[in-house]
Parts: sequence; C-alpha cells; structure tokens
Amino acid sequence: MEAENWDLVYDLLQGEDESYDADSMPMVLRVHPYFVGSHMIYRDNTGYLKSRLKDAVRDPLRDFAPGEQEYEELFHEFEILSDMVLVDQVEEVRGRKINFPSHEYWGMRVEEDIEAQGEDWGPLQAGLFDGSLDRVEEIVGRYRF
Repeated sequence: MEAENWDLVYDLLQGEDESYDADSMPMVLRVHPYFVGSHMIYRDNTGYLKSRLKDAVRDPLRDFAPGEQEYEELFHEFEILSDMVLVDQVEEVRGRKINFPSHEYWGMRVEEDIEAQGEDWGPLQAGLFDGSLDRVEEIVGRYRF
C-alpha cells in the first residue's frame, strides 16, 4: 500500500488461483481470513487469522513501514481493501448483494481517497472492482457507518 504497487495488490487479491482444481478463482476467495476461518473451530477465527497475518508479514514489510503506527495504519488499509474486494467478488459469483459482517471497522480514509482520486484511485487503475468507480462507490456507500 505504501509503495503503491497496485499491480501486486491486484495479484494478491484478484489474481487467479488455479492450484486446487480446474476452476480458477480469485485469490481473495481462497485466502481471505473470512473464508479460511469458516473452516476452523476457533470462535473468533477471522479476527485471529487477521492478527496472525499482521504479525507474520510485519518483518518482511519493515523496509516499507518502519514505524509501528505507520505499519498499523497501512495494514488496516489493506484489511479494508481486501474486505471490499471480497464483497465485490462474492457478489459477482453469487449474483446478489451480501451483508458482509466485518465492515464495522472500515475507516473513512479509504472513502476520502476514493473521493479525492476518483478514477485515478490506484486500486481502480490496477483493475480491482473491474476498474469501475461506480462499483467501488456502491460498496463503500452500503457499508458506511
């Protein structure tokens, strides 16, 4: 996020995963803590997995975000973006709107970035949300506090 390497973010969230079977599927539907956690017995599985992921990638990302507060903010932005992509992809696959349970922590910074940058917002330029500003605004609008 800090390096604005939106192509990498796209690959992490939207890139196709063909490793399981003949049906390819966006990565976010295979690796997002919401889906991985649904196969676990642990009570707060999504929160637990997000916490573990945040801890696991801290050292490799220290060069990009040396300060702890900066890292917390960047990871939070990535969480929000990955949740937004998850909503987008699940709705595309199911063909209907969903009520995503983890949106309560979505902050206003992402919404402010979208409003300020519009079609130039990095994730849209990378192809997330099919590059549609209307689509991302719809998702943000539905999950606004």
